[in-house]
Amino acid sequence: MNPSSPIRILLIETDPALSAPVQHILLERLALRLFDLTTVGTLAEAYREMIKASFDLVVMDLDPKADPDLVPLVRFREVAPQTPVVVLLADKHQARALDVLQHGAADYLLKNQLREDALPAFLLRAVERNARDKAIRESEERFRLMIENASDLLLMIDPSGVITFAGPSTQRIVGWRSAHLTGRNVLDFIHRDDVRTFLEQLEGAFEAGELPSVVHFRLKLADERFLPMEGKGRIVSDAEGRRTCVLNCHDVSHRVKMEEELRALSHRDELTGLHNRRAFVSFIDQQLKVAQRAKMSSVCLLMLDLDGFKSINDTHGHKEGDRALIEASRILRNTFREADIIARLGGDEFVVFLSDSLASAQLETVKKRLYDGVESWNRAEDRRYRLSMSVGAVHHDPRQHLTPEDLLKHADELMYRQKREKKRAAALAAEAESLAGAFDPPIESIQGRN
Repeated sequence: MNPSSPIRILLIETDPALSAPVQHILLERLALRLFDLTTVGTLAEAYREMIKASFDLVVMDLDPKADPDLVPLVRFREVAPQTPVVVLLADKHQARALDVLQHGAADYLLKNQLREDALPAFLLRAVERNARDKAIRESEERFRLMIENASDLLLMIDPSGVITFAGPSTQRIVGWRSAHLTGRNVLDFIHRDDVRTFLEQLEGAFEAGELPSVVHFRLKLADERFLPMEGKGRIVSDAEGRRTCVLNCHDVSHRVKMEEELRALSHRDELTGLHNRRAFVSFIDQQLKVAQRAKMSSVCLLMLDLDGFKSINDTHGHKEGDRALIEASRILRNTFREADIIARLGGDEFVVFLSDSLASAQLETVKKRLYDGVESWNRAEDRRYRLSMSVGAVHHDPRQHLTPEDLLKHADELMYRQKREKKRAAALAAEAESLAGAFDPPIESIQGRN
C-alpha cells in the first residue's frame, strides 16, 4: 500500500519501552517515503507541533494503571477531535483496551503486536479507516442539514399507507411534529376528496415498483386547514427487502392560487369585476339545458346599453368613460339580486339573467327599480354627465331550443329598438320646443300692447 504522499505521524513518547520500537520501525521506512515522523515527549509539545502542521495520525503510549482516567487521551481528543489516535499499551493492560476505545482512540496496539512487517500496514489502515469514517460523518451531516432545512416535506410510507418516517421539516411546513405523523396512516391527513386518487396512485406505485411522475393532494395542517401539495417519489427496498415509498412533497398553494386567479380572470371582466361574455355564454348554455330538462315555462334575459357612452368618452376622456362603466355596473349590482347573473359583454353592453321567470308586470317593476337607481345616481352633486340605460327583455321558452347567441341577438334587437324610440322621442321633444319658441311673441310686443 503506497500513498501518493507520506503519512504524517505525530508520536507522543512518554514510555520509551513502548514507543521506541514504533519509532525504530517507522524511521526505517522514511527512506521509502511511506511516513513522515515527528516525535515529542509531552502533550504540550504535541499541541505546539499541531499548530505548526497537520498530522494524519497520532500515536501515544499510555499507562492505564498510573493514569486510570486516560487524561492525555481525553484532553487530546478535546483539542483535536478530527485527528485519529492509536494508543500503545503494554500487554498486561490488554483488559483496558475497551476503555481506550471508549475514550476516543481510533485503535490500540499491544507491545507484542509491534512487528516490523505488520505495523506500517496497521497504521495505514488506521488512517484510511479514519478518512472513510470522516467522509461518512460529513455525508451524514450534509444529509441531516439538507433534511432539516429542506423546503420540502419528506415522508416514507409503507404499502399499507402507514407513515414510517416524517422529516424534521414536518413541523415547520405543516405544523405537525414528526412524531405525530409517524405511525399514522397517511390517508388520515389527506383531504377526503383526494383520498381515492391518492390511494389508487400509492397502490399502483407498489404494484408497478414506481410512483407516477407527480401526485397532487391536499394535506391537513395542524390548524385543520388543507395545503395543496405536489409530490414526487420512488419505491425503494431496505436490506431485508421491505419496500417503502419515499415521497418528497412541496407546497404549491401559491401556484394553485395563481391558477385560480387566472381562471377567474378568464371569466371576469377586468374593469367592472362582472362576468365576461365567455363566462356568461357558458353559464346561460347550461341554464337553458337545465330549464329544458325541468320543463320550465320560460327564462328571462335583459340586454342593457349605456346611452350616450360615446359622448362621455369623446367629451370627458376614456378614463371617465371607464368610470361610467364602473358606476353602471354598481347600479346593476344594487338593482338585481345575488342569484341573478350580471355580465359585461363588451363596450357599454351589459346583460342580466334573471334567476326566476317574471311576468310582464313584475318585469316592469324591475325596470323601474333600475331607472330609479340610475336617476338616484344622476341627482348626486358634481355629476359631469347623466347616465341613461336602454333595456331589451326576452322571455324564452326552452322548448324552442335557441342557443345563447340567439337569445342575446334577440334581446339586443329589442334593446336597440328602445334606444331608437328614445332618440325619436327626444328629437320630437326638441322639435316641439323649437316650434313653441318660434311662435312666442317678443317681450317688447307684449309690453307694447299694454
